[in-house]
Amino acid sequence: MEKIRIGFLGLGNMASAIVEGMSKSPNFDHFILSGFDQHSNKFEQLNTPQEIIKKDDSLETFLKNNKVIFLGIKPQSLTKFARDCVDNPKYTALWSDKVIISMLGTTNLEQLTKTFHHTSIIRIMPNINAAISQATSAICASNQELINEYEMVLNSFGDTYLIDEKDFDLFAAIAGSAPAIVYLFIDAIANSAVKQGMKKALATKIVSSMVEASGAYVQEKLAPNQNARNLVDVVASPGGTTIKGILSLEKNKFAGSLNQAIEAMLAKDKN
Repeated sequence: MEKIRIGFLGLGNMASAIVEGMSKSPNFDHFILSGFDQHSNKFEQLNTPQEIIKKDDSLETFLKNNKVIFLGIKPQSLTKFARDCVDNPKYTALWSDKVIISMLGTTNLEQLTKTFHHTSIIRIMPNINAAISQATSAICASNQELINEYEMVLNSFGDTYLIDEKDFDLFAAIAGSAPAIVYLFIDAIANSAVKQGMKKALATKIVSSMVEASGAYVQEKLAPNQNARNLVDVVASPGGTTIKGILSLEKNKFAGSLNQAIEAMLAKDKN
């Protein structure tokens, strides 16, 4: 099997997480990675202790070297990028046969098609868990066959979900941004343990292990006609400590606070 040449145009936090996750994939031997970003300090970090991504010294070299391009530039710079790096006669022909995998959160397929003048474009919405090959990523494309053809690339850093493009903003809130809420949740419970005398590092390890296993439990044990709330009753025995904690959270509007956080994220995306 011929190796797939994959380029990262812009090597920020998310692109770096994907590169790191790919390097841990059993399919990594099928990939050759390179990147072009004149301002990133991520190459040295990613290539320690061994090189997993080559740094190209020019956009022209980068485009000649790669077939699949992960687009990780800042969305607000897309217009200038199109003028300088796509419509510029020096580069235009080099883009014609590329498969573009866009990580630009609010830039839709129609805008991307106008920018690159072709439809070989996949839009993805990954999250930072890509770094451990466990991203939860939304994908969509105007051509389903394109997703099928590059399934190995798309699944090399986590799970993918085929989502209608109209739902990308919602997906970004519940899967892209929500890990930060989970991290805050882990830290809050760990701090409660610290208050009672436990070391912070140990408390954090215990809580994070519990959260990981609880997610796996939901995936494996939840019946088709149930939701996660049904599992609360499995843990909370009558008159026990768990139900007291649940009632305290409800009194303090735990679910309502989370709902407001998601709505705030969505409001930001629409502004």
